Amino acid sequence: MDKNWHPQFSFSRKNTITTLSAPIYIKFYPTFRCTNNCIFCFIGERFTQGNQYTEMDKEDIDRFINILVKLKIFRFSILGGEPFLYPHLDYLLFKLHKNNIYITIATNGTMLDTKIINLVKKFNVNLGVSLHSHISQIHNELVRPNRNAWQKINEFIDYLTKINCSFRVATVVCEKNKDQIEDFIKFIVSKGAKLLELIYPLPTGNMRKNKNLGISLKEYLNLFKKTEKIAAKHNLKIHPDCHYSFFLPNKTFTFNNPLAKILYGCSIGKTKLDILPNGDIYPCSFFIHEKKWLIGNILKDDVKVLWEKSPILNKFRNRTVSLKCGKCKFSEICQGGCPGARYLEFGNIECKNKNSIPDPNCKDFCKEKL
Repeated sequence: MDKNWHPQFSFSRKNTITTLSAPIYIKFYPTFRCTNNCIFCFIGERFTQGNQYTEMDKEDIDRFINILVKLKIFRFSILGGEPFLYPHLDYLLFKLHKNNIYITIATNGTMLDTKIINLVKKFNVNLGVSLHSHISQIHNELVRPNRNAWQKINEFIDYLTKINCSFRVATVVCEKNKDQIEDFIKFIVSKGAKLLELIYPLPTGNMRKNKNLGISLKEYLNLFKKTEKIAAKHNLKIHPDCHYSFFLPNKTFTFNNPLAKILYGCSIGKTKLDILPNGDIYPCSFFIHEKKWLIGNILKDDVKVLWEKSPILNKFRNRTVSLKCGKCKFSEICQGGCPGARYLEFGNIECKNKNSIPDPNCKDFCKEKL
């Protein structure tokens, strides 16, 4: 296979299958400030420390984007916190669009800033709006403490529909909303949604204190299949947001795809980096709570060198897979599941011995798959 098959990047010489020579995808958290404090928020205590972070000014954004252009980054996700609280969001969008970088934004929909929304439409930004129930009481309980959150997000969506701005609905499925999926779909379709992103609740951040609201991997996968059938009746597309999406029926997935190990499973050290408000680089949102996982800073360090030589990234790339995964046909792609979930449960990202338990979210499901 020609290593220069894609004009945006080439494969590294070390491993032509699993590692790219540079990241192609950035997750950026411009602010940790937020109008909500969701029960399942993966940022968790970082939310309460939001004002302690120095956020990038316009000069920083210029330097940041120049670095991304040199790296040939072509996908950029803006997360938070609530991105609409970031005072330079309009400038960031302009710079990304000017450099032909594909943009996605995730918002909780509580801040109806028509200037930003109009830019989102103009620049064809992939906009995700977090709505977790068609029932106001349930949604407000989940996003707390904003008692008017459900009303505000509906006003936000109504404006999107009014100006014909496309959007997707992002929903974290949990014990409080999993049984109302059909009525929920009817509601969001009536609001103009064309795509539903069904998110598996990550056992990190605030969810660590609210584990009773989580659902098992088996429940999630079965619910996704059920939701997919319901959505089809309403011409609604549905996408999974889960490490184990390859377990789902997928016409695009094939083991013969030479990029399978890159496209599926954990993306740490393979395709993406997570960037905090001040430019600090972490492997993933699971690890932003501990300084020992700090890789460097995008405004101070050579990102290309960090990508190639970082001991932290190489630790993820070379982690040991449990023998318990050996019979699973997905083991090479999955690599023992989500390393973040394993770290939070067992204190390490890899199996210390070959008989160790892999990702705790997978172990029960795998027994049935095997």
